[in-house]
Amino acid sequence: MYERSVLVLMCLIVFSFSLSLGFPRPVMAGQLASATSYVSMNNVTIDGTWTSSDEWGDAESIGLHLSGGYNTSDAAYFRIKHDNASVYVLVDFVTDRTVDPITSEPLPRSNPDSAWVVIDTNHDRGTELKKDDWAFEIFWTDTTEPRKVGLHKVVEGNWKFVGFVTDFAGASSNDSSNDPYSSDPHAIYEFKIPRGWFGKSPTIGLHVMVCDHSRKYFFMTWPESSWDDDPSTWGNLNFSSVPIPEFSYSSTAGIAIAVATVGVLARRLRPRDRTPRPHVARSRENKVRKLKL
Repeated sequence: MYERSVLVLMCLIVFSFSLSLGFPRPVMAGQLASATSYVSMNNVTIDGTWTSSDEWGDAESIGLHLSGGYNTSDAAYFRIKHDNASVYVLVDFVTDRTVDPITSEPLPRSNPDSAWVVIDTNHDRGTELKKDDWAFEIFWTDTTEPRKVGLHKVVEGNWKFVGFVTDFAGASSNDSSNDPYSSDPHAIYEFKIPRGWFGKSPTIGLHVMVCDHSRKYFFMTWPESSWDDDPSTWGNLNFSSVPIPEFSYSSTAGIAIAVATVGVLARRLRPRDRTPRPHVARSRENKVRKLKL
């Protein structure tokens, strides 16, 4: 019983630290999915690759979900962070390993491979698109051309492709040499969008989507079961004023100190052994003999 209590206490301490370090938390039923954009500490090179293995280490990793009734082992993730000037987004489609370009225009939304970042700046969460909603897209137009960011705006309740925006930066590639998710070549997208497009609110609506053209109408989204034309299904994007809490040396030291403290307390609070020691037992026997004499 004593050992079990000590083990439970130590587990509670480690669990408390894990919460403070920003480890992923499950979304409860009825709770709106949330993502946090932390202040960027690592420089981002918009080239469609992990320029270094820690380029996006200062942003939380969030998984996308399968849509369209598919039941496969596909995986995709996105990360988002910001500074005073820009918002940076990485979309890493780990299992899209076939690049599907298209060279003709206009570009239908299902062609070609693409990644979407969709925002609701007023976060009014209506069931219909409004003029405060914007969609940013990177797609493969030709394997030899730079990947640009396309802008979609709302016209009469529907998305309309406006064109490429020179203020935006975007790139995609299948160079996965530094990718911590997988070193196998796969689709990676990077966005750099001016901070002003996201409004001034600390929380807005967000929808992220990737499409794989080789499997017609195959796409993955965040949040789960969300749709690009229904803002009520989108999640929260919270802008933080601080960097992401990292599992740093100081945090590790804090856990070590806490566990050591538990160890000291455990020794002091250990139940005393009431069984008489041999020399004490003999002393008691001698006292009894003297009393009988």
